[in-house]
Amino acid sequence: MEKYNMAVFTTKAMTDLNLPATGSRRLRAGVKRASHHAPRTDMTPMVDLAFLLITFFVMTAQMQEPTVMSLIMPKDGPAQPVGATESMTVLLSGENKLYYYEGITQEALPAGKMQPVPGGVKELRDILIRKQRALDDFKGRDRLMVLVKPTASSKYRLLIDALDELKITGVTRFAVIDPDEREMAMLH
Repeated sequence: MEKYNMAVFTTKAMTDLNLPATGSRRLRAGVKRASHHAPRTDMTPMVDLAFLLITFFVMTAQMQEPTVMSLIMPKDGPAQPVGATESMTVLLSGENKLYYYEGITQEALPAGKMQPVPGGVKELRDILIRKQRALDDFKGRDRLMVLVKPTASSKYRLLIDALDELKITGVTRFAVIDPDEREMAMLH
């Protein structure tokens, strides 16, 4: 048999054991020393809760307040007569094109007064300002009555842009109504 050096064997065996260093105090036989480990908290449920709260607030928060355009609709009643010099009609077609004529429908359409608005909505502003200046001379610009007539194929955005131009130019009397058959025939 081989002889082993006992000092080497004990050293190896003691290094394999992870016993706390006792220092100068010796433990009594059968008494275990209390180990003081730092408390360990599992943070997984806390992270899950944080993500659930973030998801909840992102889903329910309103990022932007919805904007609403105020539109005052008149009460039903008898038709109000409007003079030919005080009225203007704006037709909105399906190809995002605008047409306008001044005066009442029965006189303007047979005379061929319906004209396209070449520059779109921005050109409509200039036309409205010109009409208001013409009314300033004898009746006042607040007498202008604009009839906005969107067709079934026109875009909603075009109607909103036209109403914005009325607001910008200070037109206070306007109505949004359906076009009649004569106007639809002129558009086609």
